[in-house]
Amino acid sequence: MREVDLLRKALFESKYTVALCCSGLLEEVGRASVRTQSRAYEIEMKYGYSPEEIFNAAFFSTRPEKFFDYYKAEILPGDMEPGESFRYLRELEQRSLIHLMITDNTCNFYSRVGCRNVIMMHGDVEDNVCINCGKRFRADYVAKSRGIPCCDECGKILRPKVVMFGEAVDNRLMTRAINEITKAEVLLVIGANLDGAFAERYVKYFDGKKLVVIDPEDAFKDRVADLAIHRPVRDVLRELLEGC
Repeated sequence: MREVDLLRKALFESKYTVALCCSGLLEEVGRASVRTQSRAYEIEMKYGYSPEEIFNAAFFSTRPEKFFDYYKAEILPGDMEPGESFRYLRELEQRSLIHLMITDNTCNFYSRVGCRNVIMMHGDVEDNVCINCGKRFRADYVAKSRGIPCCDECGKILRPKVVMFGEAVDNRLMTRAINEITKAEVLLVIGANLDGAFAERYVKYFDGKKLVVIDPEDAFKDRVADLAIHRPVRDVLRELLEGC
């Protein structure tokens, strides 16, 4: 039986399937992860700081103008649109083949394509809050602002409600994600290998029937998966749906 047929069979037999949706989904639409060596080097050459240095709370507090130069250009989606994989995930959710998605992506393409059950562990770039009065602003307000985005009510600086380097994930989100993973019969890791930081953090809580990896790159740790499909995510999900 082919790999995609095995995946389809596992999803049809599963009463509860959770998908860990990782940075590879954004790479498919042109946003490379800052954790890759080439991308990190490119950012350091452009801004004079590494991603870890520039995208953290201390830098936000002391150099907000430089921080927002980076945030607007490298974190906000801009003209980027959801790729095919996001639409396939929506279809899988609508067919009850995926019941919940857990992601470290901060670009909320999931809601834009109509996904309903998504836990965004690192926050959402569409949520930016005034540090003084608490008024909230969408990403387009931040993107269109000149220099440092400020509240249109009180004039104070806005803070993106996303997890920056060195910050902890909200304990309530962490607890919920772990609880969902522990009750899953099938866990999909989509857009990353099992040696990726996000996958590694949560896969250890899975004790279900099938652990499946879908990512173009092979990694040694993927050998512990029940099924590893090393092909482009969009191709695998398209083929999966064509046979449903």
